[in-house]
Amino acid sequence: MKVPLCRIVTLGEFTPWGTHFIEVLEKENVVEISQAESLKYLLDNDISGASQIVFLENGPEGRQYVTELRASGRKFYVVLIGKLLTKEDYSFAMHNRVFRVFENITPETPEVLAEIKHLADTVDREKKFELLVRSLKSVLLQAEGDVADSVMSELKTAVGKLGTTVAFNEYTSPSGEKTHHHDKLMFHQSEDLPDVLETIDSLERTGVLYVKGPLPAEEGQINFLQGKIVSASTGVVHGLKAIYRMFLWDSPQFLFTRRDPEEMTFDDPINVSMKHINVEGAAHRRRYEKVRQELPPNRIVLELDPGFLHPGVSLPKEDFYTLASVVEFGKVSQILDYNPLPDAVLFESLIQLRKLNMLRILG
Repeated sequence: MKVPLCRIVTLGEFTPWGTHFIEVLEKENVVEISQAESLKYLLDNDISGASQIVFLENGPEGRQYVTELRASGRKFYVVLIGKLLTKEDYSFAMHNRVFRVFENITPETPEVLAEIKHLADTVDREKKFELLVRSLKSVLLQAEGDVADSVMSELKTAVGKLGTTVAFNEYTSPSGEKTHHHDKLMFHQSEDLPDVLETIDSLERTGVLYVKGPLPAEEGQINFLQGKIVSASTGVVHGLKAIYRMFLWDSPQFLFTRRDPEEMTFDDPINVSMKHINVEGAAHRRRYEKVRQELPPNRIVLELDPGFLHPGVSLPKEDFYTLASVVEFGKVSQILDYNPLPDAVLFESLIQLRKLNMLRILG
């Protein structure tokens, strides 16, 4: 059986010609296809960080999607198809770094197969290079503390530049940005928590990952046994809630220390896969970003306005749990610490309850 060259995502409306083009590619097992119901759906479910191949049909909607994909900062290889393209369409495609344009061509044409194979090979090489970078990062992770700081800093910078080389190129860079803008020091300044967690998981390491955000209270640790998370804490918060809180920290720093298995604690075991943790953590981060401009300061004290409590009041379960914590604790920092709901959910509920005038600020 013929194996598809790659997996693609179709986005937006397609004309009968465009639909036929895509259907033939799928029927001939050239590609495996999934359809994104909307741009928001595509971005919200793009949690792997890997490049995706997106097919669009030329037109006002398709060009708008290209612009928005480039502005998203995610990694997409864009292929534009169309029965008739103008000079302006080609100029737009070049300006927005569209990988390939197929104009009024049948999908059975050898040129189409060759170009899709070239694209599939490009994505495959990128994945292999990412694995190489991850292996180098794992060496740095294990060597932390055993190598002089000056040497380690140089190594991190070098690996960071290698990672940047593969992370963004002329076809996947966000619109209007230079690739060097994304330089990072691996496992030190602004590396993503999901990437660090996946590295430790894939290497099956045993030890403690220390996580530090830019604010004084943003310090935590995650304990691993053969790559599996066995416990986590930040302040008085433990377990998954602690990990999801760390997902909200901006530009965290990391330090991994190896430990013997008998040194590890199992006070609050976490029986959830790393993939699930990263998916949920990324979702909480997105929710947090949507409301972060409205966050209540941790120091303020809230109280329930009793005038809004009557038999006809109906609240979502999360808002009810949040309201109960307001009554019990009052102070925002304590509500966040002692209510088991993730911080992003609590922030959403507190903001919503304030908008409903059900909460008052005492100080």
